[in-house]
Amino acid sequence: MLFCGAGLSVGSVPGAAVLYRDCHQGAEDRLGLSGLIDHGRFQTIDAASRLYAWADAVLDALEQRGDSLPKLRLARALGLLDDPKWWGLAEIDFRGNSPRHRVIARFAKEGLWRSLWSFNWDCILENTLEQIGLPKRRPAFETPWEKDHYAIHLHSVYFPATIHPRGLVVHKPHGCVRALRVADIAERDGDLDKAEALSYRLMIGERELKDRSADTKAIKEDGLFASQLGSAVPATLNMILGWSLGEESLMKQLEVCVNYMGTRIAILDPTFSGGHERLRLCLPAAVDQSQVHFKLDFLDCPNRDDIFLWQQSLYTLERLECVNGGTALLDRNGNHWRSTVAECPRETFFCAWADEFLPVWTRLCWSAGLVEAEKMRSHRIDLERRDEHIPLGYNHVARPDLQAAITMLERIPGLGRDINVKDWPGGLFYEPNQTLVVPLPCWGDINELRALRPLVDALRRQLGYVQRLAVWPLDKTATCSDDKRSQHLVERLAALMPVPEFADPGNIRIIHSMEEVSHASH
Repeated sequence: MLFCGAGLSVGSVPGAAVLYRDCHQGAEDRLGLSGLIDHGRFQTIDAASRLYAWADAVLDALEQRGDSLPKLRLARALGLLDDPKWWGLAEIDFRGNSPRHRVIARFAKEGLWRSLWSFNWDCILENTLEQIGLPKRRPAFETPWEKDHYAIHLHSVYFPATIHPRGLVVHKPHGCVRALRVADIAERDGDLDKAEALSYRLMIGERELKDRSADTKAIKEDGLFASQLGSAVPATLNMILGWSLGEESLMKQLEVCVNYMGTRIAILDPTFSGGHERLRLCLPAAVDQSQVHFKLDFLDCPNRDDIFLWQQSLYTLERLECVNGGTALLDRNGNHWRSTVAECPRETFFCAWADEFLPVWTRLCWSAGLVEAEKMRSHRIDLERRDEHIPLGYNHVARPDLQAAITMLERIPGLGRDINVKDWPGGLFYEPNQTLVVPLPCWGDINELRALRPLVDALRRQLGYVQRLAVWPLDKTATCSDDKRSQHLVERLAALMPVPEFADPGNIRIIHSMEEVSHASH
């Protein structure tokens, strides 16, 4: 289980303090409330809480004026329905999202989350799920993945009565901007009941965020969220990211849910709030703060991205070691790759390799038809959605793509020192002599390299950095010794190159280990 508070999205969308500071006056003007609200009473409140106290005052004024959809009016006035600050990152390509969002999304497709809980109004997480290949509806064709779609739980009437086992539920008890747009359309279509039901889920007032037990309109819907908590939280690990647990009604439910044997919590946050402490004290086994609080830093290491990239590295290593028969992975010099991810790192080669290289590599192998999966034909890999994720945990068939990835790691010296993969998704850039190495699979006929689009785009942006280009043909358990097949790969890669020099196959080397690159003259 993962609970995501404002700490997940801060920096990507306006926080509460910024939203109040920058938007409250304009919102009042648009709502015709200028001069009617006393702002002096908000000055003694901390900056992050002023928005919610002010929202109560605005909603009260709108209701007194007889407005039947006060939350929709306020949301529109604040720009939640159309401001690029809320919709820009949520609707652009996957690369515009943060590492933490994409790791959460990849883990979702791996089947690692029982469910997700987001208390954020933005839909960056939902957009990221869609970009990695978890659509909002079940695909028309069968897939082999643990999870193949997601469903939003925001209001019972607009939530499927039954969820398919391969569906991931994303609970949004505080509402979201997509639902507000649907509410806006419903109002224009004359469906006021739908507009009211969806817009009312926007939790923005201080009173309702503190305690909703007296709110008769909210009892039914809040009860459904509480029942979902009761079935999902006990006897599992619950990660809490950037959420202070300040909502009393939900907090009371959680206190009951965590008091079961086997229930664990991990709090990822710069601070340890009073809500965190209350939850710790409810655990069935006595634990101190250091056992549940992983202290993060918003700017320095470890920050929110660091912790998820680290977890992704550990998971990747675990899956590769499983494919390797449980044997530890070593580099060319006999160094253990696990040593580079023993603690949450600032940045390591393996961390970037797991994040930027391996997803492109697996997608390339699957889209070329080099992995036999009964329920996943190669033409089903969506290469137009450039960051479609192929789960590493799918082990019902042989995984030559992962076997070849292990071969690669075994032939990289010095734990990847001087090799940049972060800026070259799908490639290995050796910085001392500016050589870009492109590993390509050679255990079958391959004519489809469109999965390398992220690398080609990176090359187009950074042409001046690359002095040499090389192909590294990799077989399932060794480097490729078939010269004819290797030359074919060179020709296929040359056909993709955006610069005349590398469009000539004669200017692309064939290598069999990274040492050949490091030994090349500068």
